[in-house]
Amino acid sequence: MMKSNSLKKKLILYITLSVTLMWLIATGVSVSILFQEMAETFDSSLEKTAQRLLPFAVAQLQQKNEDGSVEYDVASLPDQDDEYLRYQVRDVNGNVLLRSDNAPLTPFLIGLTPGFADTPDYRFYTKTTPDKQIFVQVAEPKEERWEAIVDSVKGLLFPILLLVPLVGLIVFWVVDKILAPLILLDREINQRDAGNLVPFQDHDQPQELLSILHSLNALMIRIQKAIVAEREFASNSAHELRTPIATSLAQTQRLMATSPDVKTQKRAQEIESSLKRLQRLSEKLHQLSRADASVLRTGDRSQVYPILLMLIDEIKQGSNKARSIEIIEDKTVDLFWPVDMDATAIILRNLLENALRHGARDIPIVIFCDDENALHIQNDCDVLAPEKLDILTHRFERASSQADGSGLGLAIVDAFIKNSAGHLDLFSPRIGHASGFEVVVKFE
Repeated sequence: MMKSNSLKKKLILYITLSVTLMWLIATGVSVSILFQEMAETFDSSLEKTAQRLLPFAVAQLQQKNEDGSVEYDVASLPDQDDEYLRYQVRDVNGNVLLRSDNAPLTPFLIGLTPGFADTPDYRFYTKTTPDKQIFVQVAEPKEERWEAIVDSVKGLLFPILLLVPLVGLIVFWVVDKILAPLILLDREINQRDAGNLVPFQDHDQPQELLSILHSLNALMIRIQKAIVAEREFASNSAHELRTPIATSLAQTQRLMATSPDVKTQKRAQEIESSLKRLQRLSEKLHQLSRADASVLRTGDRSQVYPILLMLIDEIKQGSNKARSIEIIEDKTVDLFWPVDMDATAIILRNLLENALRHGARDIPIVIFCDDENALHIQNDCDVLAPEKLDILTHRFERASSQADGSGLGLAIVDAFIKNSAGHLDLFSPRIGHASGFEVVVKFE
């Protein structure tokens, strides 16, 4: 589909107009030359006709009657098929002695000077005898010449009406073939997502595109290096924070265990809570950096059900919230995802934590797999506004400002799934219910 300002459309338009203009110029030059050549041909025919008529006219005039007078007659042209020509034979005084049947009775409105002459409607040629006593004047209507010229011009212009569309189709085909590499490159760029920074292949590309491709690949490599450096910094920072946070947490817990002072223990508990939140945030940032650095489909496959059971068991050991998780095992047991086990565990852990944190305590979390191998995780809660639902996968975005959590869980899940060519859909209320929240994960 061509845009109104497309290079392809401009090339087709300009080339077609150029070919048409050159054809019109060539036609104009041809018409000019044709007019001159036809004028010479008609003049030559007019002159030859006069030369043929002159002896015939002299012979006619030599036939005198008995009393010595000349017999004036209306004569036809000898062996002459051009009925549009007309002639008069005149004496030195301009009187009409002979004429063709289509010539007027009165003399032509020109003098007796030998050669060519013109009036608005006729072209004349005058031929005289050597003694300049008899003059033959042949007239040709100019309308006949113009009709011949117009017919010839029509013959030159008529092909343009057929050739312009044909030229347009040929130009369209040629331009389409020439621009095919550029169109393919444009299509490849449009089909890429924001995370695909693999350099473009430059083989079999025309010379004019190579410099563009090299510059584009160089830019993508620079962007990729910058993104990798940023992700490595975030990952390293989150990783390096683990040790000092764990050390501080251990010392705080030791202080709580050894200090007899109630106020000190209370302050230590507050510090412990803050350090645990910081520890969780550090872990989430590390997971997010891994999600951003992940690549499409590594070829690994992971079975979801065993990992899901393991995570639920871990959550049970740390909290009784896990007792409210219900798995419908019908199709979930045979569900596989095309990502490695670590990525599967990170995705499931964040989804479970999100459901446990925001779901109603008295209504169980439901996990099941549908006929299209999509995993559903449902929890009950108040219905979220559509505008809020659209931004839940953004970083540091929470369903409620009062909610506990880092606001990174769904962002981590979304990053992993998108980078693995999967789909993450959020619904509120749950499908088939009047309330709640539902997450649907599907890999092709």
